[in-house]
Amino acid sequence: MKTKRIAWGAMLVTVLFASGQTKVDIQRQSKGTSFLAPPFEKPVRSGSSLPVACDTGELYFLTTAPAGDNLFVCHASGQWAPQGSAGSANISIENNGALVGTRNKANFVAGGGIVNAVTDSGSGIEIQTSVDTAVMLTKEQFRAGAALACDATQESAGAYTCAMSPTLTGYLEGMVVYWVPNSSAAATPVTLNIDSLGAKPISTMMDGISLSAGQIQAGAMYPLWYDGAGFRLFPIQVPSAYQTTASLQSGSAQYCQSVGTSGTEFTCSLSPQLTTYSPGMVIHWRPGVDGTGGPTTLDIDSIGARSLKLADGTTDPGSGSVKAFDLYSIWYDGVQFRILNERLGAVALRPEVQSGQLLLCESSGTINQQFTCDLSSTLGSYQRGSVIHWVPDLDASGPATLDVNGLGAVAIKLQNGTSDPGIEDVSAGRLYPLWYDGTSFRMLPSSPYRLASGTRPSCEASLRGRLWMVAGGAGEKDDISVCAKDEMDLYAWRALY
Repeated sequence: MKTKRIAWGAMLVTVLFASGQTKVDIQRQSKGTSFLAPPFEKPVRSGSSLPVACDTGELYFLTTAPAGDNLFVCHASGQWAPQGSAGSANISIENNGALVGTRNKANFVAGGGIVNAVTDSGSGIEIQTSVDTAVMLTKEQFRAGAALACDATQESAGAYTCAMSPTLTGYLEGMVVYWVPNSSAAATPVTLNIDSLGAKPISTMMDGISLSAGQIQAGAMYPLWYDGAGFRLFPIQVPSAYQTTASLQSGSAQYCQSVGTSGTEFTCSLSPQLTTYSPGMVIHWRPGVDGTGGPTTLDIDSIGARSLKLADGTTDPGSGSVKAFDLYSIWYDGVQFRILNERLGAVALRPEVQSGQLLLCESSGTINQQFTCDLSSTLGSYQRGSVIHWVPDLDASGPATLDVNGLGAVAIKLQNGTSDPGIEDVSAGRLYPLWYDGTSFRMLPSSPYRLASGTRPSCEASLRGRLWMVAGGAGEKDDISVCAKDEMDLYAWRALY
């Protein structure tokens, strides 16, 4: 037994010694691992595209990436991130908080009219941005006016050329330039060619009429604006067709006097001459003879006769409405002339006003509370706010209408504009002032506490607050009561006396 133990021990020593002398070639005997010859090794996977899947902490060498940007790390499952090599780290570039990209360099590219100055101070990179004054207009350039200046040279009798700084690239509608010709224009048409963009005609401001010889003087500055087809000259003097301060103060531009016309067909002339009637225009007209009343016309500068009406636009002038040599302000409403300060014929009118006849409207022949009446001076139309004095020929209670001068039946209401007349609100032979509210005639307010007499009606909401008297006979007292409701909302006549 002792001999066997020694033999097994000798065999174990032999095996251990032998194993220490054996070498394993992992590069050739293993799978999926790439190593260089010792002592160097290459433990990172590589390829021309990033794998779709990866585990956190895994590295990958992308052979198609730019040198120095080949190494990527899997920072989360399935997500690769580039790792800056070549001595610099990648930075994230953002624009107003939005990510543009992640790279290891940033390039500052100047835009139009911008100049970038980038320097290395030794401790950092300094970036200074400024504007290109050859492109951008500065305050100093604007004050100097150089950007809009156009000093022109005459190429022929009326043709001028000039150059601007900076060079003009195209004519734009609405642009303004300051033109200084070096010589006077001796012939027409007058043209200007800026920076060889093409000759364009120069004309007057308002009407686009070509300039005449002598209107352009050497050395003078002329502001020009481009209307899309040519240059127009800002007004140097006010055209004769425009009103001056003196003519406005004197009123001559709006004064139109009639001479030798009839009492119904007037003509007159303005200076300067009127070319067309315009809605809203106002002139001061002085007739040469009295108007005879009735349909009347006025023709200014032979444009055409137009009807002449009173201020309401419907009523013809009456006898005495138009007096010779009085001054009238008239306006054109698009169809006819209206007299603003119409003559009321004070001498003829005063007796009517004093007597009340002008507003008196008496009804007759009324049927079913449909009243009609006529004013002595015919009413042309219902005007909101007008007041008439109405005398009905019958009593009325409930819905009633009034037609004045055949203008149409209009509802008669109490002062609130909604309630119909009630008991004894309209009595035959009495005078009632009515005013037109644009829709109906309203009775002017009368005291709700007035005493009424006659057969007393039932007390109801429409008579609330009305006083009523029943006259007593000989030796009997009068009975005076008021229509009122109690706490149960029941209406009844309540005795006062």
